[in-house]
Amino acid sequence: MIEQTIQIKLSGPCQAWAGGQKEIILPLADGALLRDVLQRLVACYPEFKKLSLEDDSALRARAIFVQEGHILSLTQQVKAGVALQVLVPISGGGC
Repeated sequence: MIEQTIQIKLSGPCQAWAGGQKEIILPLADGALLRDVLQRLVACYPEFKKLSLEDDSALRARAIFVQEGHILSLTQQVKAGVALQVLVPISGGGC
């Protein structure tokens, strides 16, 4: 069985939370939701716990997660092999 992964592309402010990396590749379970991916991200890079995983509005105040041009909510499934972009708001909030 081939392990599925997801590539996470980080914008400037969030790169510092990942030790300066612009991209992170994480394993991805079948049927994983955005919340699952973010929990794994926090487990690997604790600075990401600054993001709220409680609800979408709190999360989006700090960062927006986009896959294939669509903004994802915490309860939406992410696709393996398709980049997940982390974008920060231009005004207010931010990583």
